[in-house]
Amino acid sequence: LDKNVPPISFSSVHSLCSVSNCISAAVLPSGMQDTVVENDVYPFSLEFLAACMNRVLRRKQNSHIGKLDCATPNCCMIVVKFYCFYRNISVPVLKERLLNVGTSNEPIEIPFFLTNELPALPEEVKLALERAINMLAQDINCTDVNDAESSMRLAIQNNQTYFDDLTAPLEHTKQVFNSKLSHMISSLPDVIESRSPVGLSQTIKIASLDFDYDKCCSVLDRVKNSFEQVKQYFDEREDHKSNDENDTTQNRFIRSVHCTFAHNSQVTQSEMMALFN
Repeated sequence: LDKNVPPISFSSVHSLCSVSNCISAAVLPSGMQDTVVENDVYPFSLEFLAACMNRVLRRKQNSHIGKLDCATPNCCMIVVKFYCFYRNISVPVLKERLLNVGTSNEPIEIPFFLTNELPALPEEVKLALERAINMLAQDINCTDVNDAESSMRLAIQNNQTYFDDLTAPLEHTKQVFNSKLSHMISSLPDVIESRSPVGLSQTIKIASLDFDYDKCCSVLDRVKNSFEQVKQYFDEREDHKSNDENDTTQNRFIRSVHCTFAHNSQVTQSEMMALFN
């Protein structure tokens, strides 16, 4: 899990490559699959997150130059924060975005796990990770963070046998990486042409079907006349009509009524163009 180059920094990396006539080499674990926690999608599995967390906890106290080892308070929660940098980015979307970072080369995929057929993640570990991930998607307080940290540390400790022989040998992974990187370098042209990053104005955020607000209200009025509970609900929401529909801290009252068919966090730009252009 790379905390130094999260998706929000991709445009900066691309700009750096452009001005310095360099390329970027994105590296991903092979066999990535979308993982859904609550209603959010992530490109990395919970098994991957658990393995990364286990490695952090196995470091000697105060041994890590970045101060991310078992001696660091809430070190597990910090790893979860890295994981959440990729919230609502699917695997296809992540790979497509990386094609627009410094080079058009496909990301280098290297083995992380020993096999693609992983044993089921222990339920104790799964629940502890999901709880921490969900906490970061909501408002949290110090007590909750400390409890989540303790739960994750205990779950990892209680299931150490799960992590035995879970990941690929480091030397093998290095060999695969060196081989693929060498191949990428050998295939580079003599002159690297700079490319402008795909700007927000060129990106399709959603594909949706809009509905007329007044007509929706007319339909709702008929429903309210037939169902007292529906009428009561909308009567209670009357004061919320003036709230900003984009302000998630308020009780929103949506006026730009639409049905979303695809969102750029889960569907690639090429898929959107093919399906809805």
